[in-house]
Amino acid sequence: MKQNDESEHNINAFVKTFDQEVDAFKFKGIKAIVNYHSSHFKDLLEFNDWKTAMKYLDDNKETVFKFLLEEHNDS
Repeated sequence: MKQNDESEHNINAFVKTFDQEVDAFKFKGIKAIVNYHSSHFKDLLEFNDWKTAMKYLDDNKETVFKFLLEEHNDS
């Protein structure tokens, strides 16, 4: 945008809108994962928002990686 001589105002507006869209995507993604589980299993989830989901992934890297590889190899 700077290369195209966009104004600082337009660049800031774009960045703000982009950040809002990313936040909405994160919220909707985690909400979908949580809602996918029946009420019986929701208490077993160790996350309920983006920050706690990223911590869960970080704490369980090996397990998640193995799971994804298994899922990919079965298809």
